[in-house]
Amino acid sequence: MKKIIFTVLTSMLISFGVFAQTEATTDDGRKVLLNVDGTYTWVATEKKTEAVNENTEGEYYVGKHVDDMTDKIYYYSSKKLICQDKAKDEGFALSYNFDGKTDNTIKISGLSLKVVGLDCLENTELLFLFDDDSKLSIKSWNDFNCKGNAWYQLTSSQTKELGSKTIKKIRVQNGRNYKSYTHELEGADKSYLINMFKSVEAKDVRAKQLED
Repeated sequence: MKKIIFTVLTSMLISFGVFAQTEATTDDGRKVLLNVDGTYTWVATEKKTEAVNENTEGEYYVGKHVDDMTDKIYYYSSKKLICQDKAKDEGFALSYNFDGKTDNTIKISGLSLKVVGLDCLENTELLFLFDDDSKLSIKSWNDFNCKGNAWYQLTSSQTKELGSKTIKKIRVQNGRNYKSYTHELEGADKSYLINMFKSVEAKDVRAKQLED
């Protein structure tokens, strides 16, 4: 398979094992797991790096991987929003999930969150404070887990709101122990969900294969 270089330089994410998965490797050596439902996740490594927020042209798009053995198509965000404290002990990575069997029918179905530093997760609340001081709160639908996974379904109105408002702060709160982490966004990060939303609306899908 062809190689892909992802634009987000981070390795704080922890893999999940709820569904059957296929392991692949990016060009820069990082591991990802491809899930049967069309989503993917990164495999954690010991090395940690700061998130890079380059605002280069063509940075935001929907990547497309096709498994040559099963013909299964996986759609993924070209980059993730990385939020972490200076010590990198707490934080999360946020990205959209997608539905659709073809490039022209893909749509945003929800959000995927990878959390570190808040212990085992259950009923994880995700809160957005927008720059216009409006707020949005959603709760994860997946079961209790100790792998940092929180998945969220989005209604049409929630998707439009996230795709049209710049974000001031994001808070993740563990419903099991009420530990939380709040991150204030700056620069291009404030418009991350807007830019990814626009790429989906424009059907900017690019074939970017992962290697075995």
